Amino acid sequence: MSCKSLSLQFISLSLCSLTALTAALVVPVSGAHAAADIVRGSGCAGFDANGTPAFDPAAQVQVVFTNNKNGVANARCEGNLQPGQVLPTKALKFNFANTGFFCLGGDETWQEVVTPSGNFSLICHLK
Repeated sequence: MSCKSLSLQFISLSLCSLTALTAALVVPVSGAHAAADIVRGSGCAGFDANGTPAFDPAAQVQVVFTNNKNGVANARCEGNLQPGQVLPTKALKFNFANTGFFCLGGDETWQEVVTPSGNFSLICHLK
């Protein structure tokens, strides 16, 4: 795979050609004057035990945008590996340091944990 990025394009997270969030499923849940805006959706990509991109269309996704001078966004995705994807024998952590992949438009601050049961949790932080 030549592309190494997870990009957030108004809640469209991708591993190269894999779409992680479907914009049509994203629903804002807080108002314009709130301290933060929360967007929820479904569909997310993580990695299997071999470091291969793994997409779960039913994964639950939440992105929180803070409405202050720092403009921080935090995205969290929880999903499951699909049939045919490789399960780890112990919990594995993936991040920028061991994959070279960026998250949220070029940010290196992210981590995914994938468990032997096939559950994965991906957290991205954008400053």
